[in-house]
Amino acid sequence: MLKNRQQQILLVVVILLSFFLGRVSMYQSTNKKSVSETKPNAQTIKGSGENLSALSEEDETRQLAERFEQLQIDKKATDVLLLFTPPQTKKEADDYLFILGMDLFNEPSPNPRLYLTNGLQSCIKSYSIKSIIKSENKYIATADESRCVYDNSTGKQWEEKQTMIIEVVRVGARPMIDRYYSDEGELTKYAGFYL
Repeated sequence: MLKNRQQQILLVVVILLSFFLGRVSMYQSTNKKSVSETKPNAQTIKGSGENLSALSEEDETRQLAERFEQLQIDKKATDVLLLFTPPQTKKEADDYLFILGMDLFNEPSPNPRLYLTNGLQSCIKSYSIKSIIKSENKYIATADESRCVYDNSTGKQWEEKQTMIIEVVRVGARPMIDRYYSDEGELTKYAGFYL
């Protein structure tokens, strides 16, 4: 356990730096795909790092939303969070560390809590992207999710449907998720994971 405030701050800085470097690495690896690894209407020259994509921003948003939902079905918590813009506030940074299981109360071997929050285990079984609209400087994707939920305290399991909002902004030339939340809930960055 960390003993003083300076070590805690250093830990947060190191985590945020590794988060940023992971994004850079992910960005570089996605630009090295060959034409056969992308959809037929998106052309990328292998190894060039230049994306000559003919996809519209709306199509890129749809692809990102579909990738995000599929990674959730596959329970790839770290990959899911790499699709997000970096945390901008202390609360967002704290939420990010908590979801990844990297907060101070989960050392020495952190485990992501992405699918185990509020005392319930959950998983996404299926999804459908219903709409994508442009609103000012972002795109808003609406997805219907079918979730399986298990309550550890009662042993009950059930399935529920949720309409989720995925806000996508551009960071440079790349679309990234800025916020994920229920159409009925709060609008914070990671609120969709706390249902």
